[in-house]
Amino acid sequence: MAEKISRKIIQRVLRWLAKLTIKRYRPRIVGVTGSVGKTSTKEAVYLVLQQKYSVRRSSGNYNNEIGIPLTILGATAAGRSILGWLGVFIKSSLKIIYCRYPQIIILEMGVDRPGDMDYLLDFIKLDVGILTKISSLPAHLEFFKSVEKLAQEKIKLVSSLGKGKRAIINADDPIIKKHLVDIKASSLTFGIEETASVKASNIVTDSEFTKRENGIGGVTFKLQYKKSIVPVRLPYILARHQIYAALAAAASGIALGLNLVEISQALAELKPAPGRMSLLSGIKNSYLIDDTYNASPDSVTAALMVLGELKVDGKKIAVLGDMKELGDKNEEGHRKVGRLAATADILVTVGESAKFIADQALQAGLAQDQIFQFAGAVEAGKFIQNNILQEGDLALVKGSQAMRMEKIVKELMTEPLRASELLVRQEEYWLE
Repeated sequence: MAEKISRKIIQRVLRWLAKLTIKRYRPRIVGVTGSVGKTSTKEAVYLVLQQKYSVRRSSGNYNNEIGIPLTILGATAAGRSILGWLGVFIKSSLKIIYCRYPQIIILEMGVDRPGDMDYLLDFIKLDVGILTKISSLPAHLEFFKSVEKLAQEKIKLVSSLGKGKRAIINADDPIIKKHLVDIKASSLTFGIEETASVKASNIVTDSEFTKRENGIGGVTFKLQYKKSIVPVRLPYILARHQIYAALAAAASGIALGLNLVEISQALAELKPAPGRMSLLSGIKNSYLIDDTYNASPDSVTAALMVLGELKVDGKKIAVLGDMKELGDKNEEGHRKVGRLAATADILVTVGESAKFIADQALQAGLAQDQIFQFAGAVEAGKFIQNNILQEGDLALVKGSQAMRMEKIVKELMTEPLRASELLVRQEEYWLE
């Protein structure tokens, strides 16, 4: 009880300080939400906008009622330390008097329960709202009665924008298109379909592994807005679906006064964040696709499609953990993934719900002796290292945050001493 009271007090003080800070410095605020791609989009937007502005973006998991005010304040969480939080409050109060405050703040805005977006938008007035994608089988569905209710909550990000503001919307997402009504703000859409105002065409992915530093040739496309077209090359990006983050970033750049050449030059440096389709070198001259940040049926499906497209000399290994927070869609979501997982040469599952992935893969034609099931990540990682992974193999590792699938990547990567730099959840409180 005392801990809950303390959290509420911290939340209220942070909200109050954040409101004062926004009122004092009047930054332009960009908000990003969706079921898939929020963090990748936030990082891409930051990369583009910093070409012209001083910019701050939320870091780590600062996407809720505590983390978002901390981003606005330029502060970090103090854990359970009362003195630490007092220090945060004092320093933040002094910054309201004077500091070099950024011109633009980029906020990743997550929702777990109904009303979360209302709470955030009550004290954060956005200038630009970005809606990435709403999954038909999303994470966090357990707190909503339906996908429709979740969609309505997330779409508040753009429907709350008034005249003179900018809504940036995924034109290819059928759920978003179905729910978009009464948007007062000027809209920019992005996607690969003809209806998108900021569009990617002539998309080419290099699926041949090379000896280059990043392992692959990357993705290229033509970026089009109105009658202007520029080529874009993303040398560090693995997958076609990662283009959407680049397109959303391009739209944000257009909305805030950058031209297409400036945007294209910025996007050439776009790299996946740790744990998000990041290509790493594995032991025994193998490759790893580290997608361990989190998992939903849509994101796992997209990752498996990339695994299927890439050409390697050895085996393709799918290492998949439980997908959490699917509510009554739990079995359906895991079986959806299992059908596609059957296209891998080897399937390794981790967790209780992942048994549905294994069972569906077996029904879809993957042989029993090609499927291995484990309760935890550490056990699975050691088994893969000792019994499966060989030279030329490519292993995709993915699962929900709670499954700690990054432990498998750390077991299999050639540079485990760089884990704090390359992997997710390497902060002290996670490791403990």
